[in-house]
Amino acid sequence: MNVDQLPTLRAVGQFLGVVLIGGLLLVVVWTLGSYLWRAVAVRRERRKALSHRVDEHGRPVPPVSRGLCHRCQRVAAMVYHLPSGEGLCENCYRPDDACPDP
Repeated sequence: MNVDQLPTLRAVGQFLGVVLIGGLLLVVVWTLGSYLWRAVAVRRERRKALSHRVDEHGRPVPPVSRGLCHRCQRVAAMVYHLPSGEGLCENCYRPDDACPDP
């Protein structure tokens, strides 16, 4: 090996070291970004799924299905099934909204 080639070999070694460290850093940043992106998406989906079970005041909402309202006798897409066995449509269930006359 020629002594005149040592600075060139050292420069190539340093370049490869910088490329390797940069590549590892890029992989770490990519993995962390992917993890955070998924965590935000999961949190958003959980909040979306929970919003159907909790009202705007944080109170639990009874199970919902399509059916007949016991109070106004109308078929509704969302009927809340109360523990008493009664099913109420959204207009009849919400106390601030007036239930239409049958």
